[in-house]
Amino acid sequence: MSLRRTRRTAVVAVTVGFGLVAAACGGGGGDESSSVIGVSKDDIVASATTAAATKEPTTMEEWEKLWEKERAAVVAKIKADKSGISADGKSLQVSPGFTIDLSKCSAGWNNTEGLTDTTIKVGQSIAQSGTLA
Repeated sequence: MSLRRTRRTAVVAVTVGFGLVAAACGGGGGDESSSVIGVSKDDIVASATTAAATKEPTTMEEWEKLWEKERAAVVAKIKADKSGISADGKSLQVSPGFTIDLSKCSAGWNNTEGLTDTTIKVGQSIAQSGTLA
């Protein structure tokens, strides 16, 4: 899989994940100029341009170094944006301008269900039979 496709897949996965939580718990940007989960069109274009100019790794060691570098950059951005659950546990700051209201989540909602140190489980309910299947 190419680096550009990997990054695009990661952006889509993160966007969908935050969208699912926002849909379930209520969330939104502060104003019309807010970007989806803090990723602006300019950020995506810059990322694609950088990816096109970067030589794609050819060995597993090169991939691991790249992933470690990119993970460190994501963690630094999250810490700089002060993202995370508020002290009172009632809201989740995803990025500047995008907050999810956790108080609107259903009674049985758990913010760590399906998460481990190595796995993120995502599920959905769909009709198995009938006209909606």
